[in-house]
Amino acid sequence: MSITNINLINIGTDIVVVCAIATALYNASTRRLQGKINGYRLQILALALLAVIKGIQQADLWFLGVAFILIIQFIIIERLVAGVTNVEPRRPGQSFRSFLGERLDIVKARSVWLETSPENRANANIVRANPLTPLTISGALVIGAYFVASQVAPRAENFNGLVASLALLLVGLFIMINAYDTLAQMMGLLVMENGLFLAAVIVINDANLLLAFLVSMFAWYLLTLIILVLFLPRLRQSSRSIYIEDQKTLKE
Repeated sequence: MSITNINLINIGTDIVVVCAIATALYNASTRRLQGKINGYRLQILALALLAVIKGIQQADLWFLGVAFILIIQFIIIERLVAGVTNVEPRRPGQSFRSFLGERLDIVKARSVWLETSPENRANANIVRANPLTPLTISGALVIGAYFVASQVAPRAENFNGLVASLALLLVGLFIMINAYDTLAQMMGLLVMENGLFLAAVIVINDANLLLAFLVSMFAWYLLTLIILVLFLPRLRQSSRSIYIEDQKTLKE
């Protein structure tokens, strides 16, 4: 591969990394679940592009397969979250196709997401709901990730990728801590998973270690899918709410 092509790939990788961090910051700052989903989908597109770039760079079809999986995730994630939101039981005599259509109805779910936005909750902490507060904290976490990476591996070949990976892990964790509802918490977990993906694709160079890391990452994705498809709908059916504060009723 020529030096010009290598430079273009490196520039493309850096652009994708910046986009991944920017979408994570947006995800942390927005109060509406729809905004978090949109930010996450943009992040998925950026990572899919990164996987394609990596596949071309290393002439490895494995990365193209990863990109394909990410594109599928981009397509279905909103409907999966809608399935967690629309938890009405199946009516007697209702066909499974009709029930599934209602369960995955995005338009119906969006009305619930709008109603449960922190700005529409009477007892919401205004400071916590202010988008500038999480944006400032998330920006500080990105700076902290840069500082940690500069201390751990200051001369690493893929230093920017290491910074981005740590930043997504920290920002995703903050999104989970700062979330008002279980669905927003899940979006934070997904952002953390993207941080692991960046570590696998950019930071790790050893082929055997990369394969092991990707397998463990997909196991994490599977666990998240189980939580999203099986656990959260049952939790919402029991508490009749997606607010974290309301889940304590399960313990009473």
